[in-house]
Amino acid sequence: MNLEKLIELHPRVYHMAERGTWGSIQQRGLMSTTAVLDHLEVADGERAQFESEHRSQKMDVRADHPSNIVLRDQKPMPEGRLLQALMNGTTPRQCMN
Repeated sequence: MNLEKLIELHPRVYHMAERGTWGSIQQRGLMSTTAVLDHLEVADGERAQFESEHRSQKMDVRADHPSNIVLRDQKPMPEGRLLQALMNGTTPRQCMN
């Protein structure tokens, strides 16, 4: 599907966010997992649990940090369904962040 057709079929896109997160979204924008980890200066060794593993539940990135960010779970994106939907050799690990 090309971009023009996608826009024609779905002219509006919505994003669900947790209660209480609007201030952070207004200030920082919506952030990918990698952007969150960069913002909170999470070191390489700590990143794998957030970037490379399926999140079955919400995860606090830095619970002890004043600007902690909670990453949402990925329940709607189970690895088995991703394998069926991905094309051209893309792996679920490449989609997790």
